[in-house]
Amino acid sequence: MTFAELPLDARLLAGVESMGYHLPTPVQRRAIPAALSGRDVLALAATGTGKTAAYALPLLQRLLEGPRGQVRALVVAPTRELAEQIHDHIRRLGSMTRLRSTTIYGGVGIMPQALRLRTGVEIVVACPGRLLDHLRRGNLDLSALDVLVLDEGDSLFELGFLADVRALLAAVPARCQRMLFSATLPQAVQGLAGEALRDPVTVSVDAQAPAATVDHALYPVPAHLKTPLLKAMLRARLLPGVAAHAGTAHAPGMPGMPGMPDMPDMPAMPDMPDMPDMPDMPDDIGGGIDDEGGDGFDADDAGAFAGDAGGGYPPLHFGEDEPLAGAVLVFVRTRHGARRLWQQLASTGLRVGCLQGKLSQRRRQATLDGFRTGRYAVLVATDVAARGLDISRVTHVVNYDVPATADAYIHRIGRTGRAARAGTAMTLVAPGDETAVRHIERALGGPVTRCRFEGFDYGAAARSPEGARPALPPRQARLPGGRKPQLQPAEAPEPPRQPARPRPARHAVPPAAQGGAPQPQGQQAAKSARPQSGPGTSGHAGQDARAKGGRDGMGREGGGRGPSGGSAGGSGSHSAG
Repeated sequence: MTFAELPLDARLLAGVESMGYHLPTPVQRRAIPAALSGRDVLALAATGTGKTAAYALPLLQRLLEGPRGQVRALVVAPTRELAEQIHDHIRRLGSMTRLRSTTIYGGVGIMPQALRLRTGVEIVVACPGRLLDHLRRGNLDLSALDVLVLDEGDSLFELGFLADVRALLAAVPARCQRMLFSATLPQAVQGLAGEALRDPVTVSVDAQAPAATVDHALYPVPAHLKTPLLKAMLRARLLPGVAAHAGTAHAPGMPGMPGMPDMPDMPAMPDMPDMPDMPDMPDDIGGGIDDEGGDGFDADDAGAFAGDAGGGYPPLHFGEDEPLAGAVLVFVRTRHGARRLWQQLASTGLRVGCLQGKLSQRRRQATLDGFRTGRYAVLVATDVAARGLDISRVTHVVNYDVPATADAYIHRIGRTGRAARAGTAMTLVAPGDETAVRHIERALGGPVTRCRFEGFDYGAAARSPEGARPALPPRQARLPGGRKPQLQPAEAPEPPRQPARPRPARHAVPPAAQGGAPQPQGQQAAKSARPQSGPGTSGHAGQDARAKGGRDGMGREGGGRGPSGGSAGGSGSHSAG
């Protein structure tokens, strides 16, 4: 069967020919006729088998007839990169139809997206979170929706979008056609299919199995030698003979420029906030499409080429002096691990890009474009960031961290061997990964060959704590708005206190009332400054005596009240009179 034998419009066949498609894949042969009949479709097929065209062509065919300027088709994807990729495929397949499409996802401004929706589009490719946001704001009207597609259904569940998808299903018209495409069918996806689809046509083509053109290999290695082993493998494939020709480094298919090797990418400064400007017009499908050193050794590589592999393992199944005519995609479990590995690989002179969810959308798209065009020979990525990507240059997929499930393994290695091309999947296996490896082998239907890299020293010791680089200081917390908190100046230490003088007993007679007792200098000065009273002024003398009995020159109380309730100082002055 050819595409011309399918009941497709001539304009769509022209788009198919422009993309270089000649014969439909098995999933396309079975899913396109069922979708053209108007039935709901549940399609299960391995990654890289042409699922996007399997629903895009029937979608475009249905939209050729009917009103324009209304949202009539909605495609839901789990990640931004996959949404852009689907949007690009739809544009190219419908390049002669003049249907308009747009993308909706988070990480970018919401107002330009709202203005594009108001100008009138027929196709929307969206991620669930931002899509529901537009629905709540009233920016998107789905009353005229004819086709709903849930792509990568298993990924929608794994990434926690199941509740969002259920909310979306409640907002779309009951009469619209619904299609669900997935590479695997876990229990949760089966439940989602039961809720979303009505009497669907089930299409299953090599579900839960990788492409037959992918070669699998496991590389047992101690955990502390995974990075040196990966460096050695990449140097042998991407930079053959680099040790003898230091100073020249080039990506496959790119002419090497003699001179200084490429410096590793420096960490970029934080993205400046986007300035508001006029929104872009919706993409017209009929419009044009823009497709768009030396080797360093560090302490991790000490002794990496000291001897033969040995151990009875088969040798590496690719010639070490054979340059790699393609690109390598390296999967890491966490975004922190991806950034750390990217920095370590860049130090070897390789052109390495990093793709992880913490990057801004602008940097993520620039990294993907650089990997597609050959600017980067190696891309270090996390599972979420690289889910569903279709990059034909990828010939090798390296699992730096063993995936936790067999489904995750199938999704990872589906980035290579696409469209019946040959590919290689290599997994670095640490001693604690054997349980996950058994699950992978069970999904593949047999054991996977264990290999060792010839010339690599698997007995190299781990870096000692004394030789390790010092830890970076903790990052300073920031206030809302990105402002740094002001550091408070350190307070001067208080001077040591002088030991307190012993206080007199409560009912003791003050020194002023004792005849002949020496008085403090301050008290004597105060006494000499007062006017002298005459002999008949005994009342004034009593008041002076009471004043003296109050406080002395040092600020201490000179007396208290006696047992009779009177002042001790007062009684002393009366007795003196």
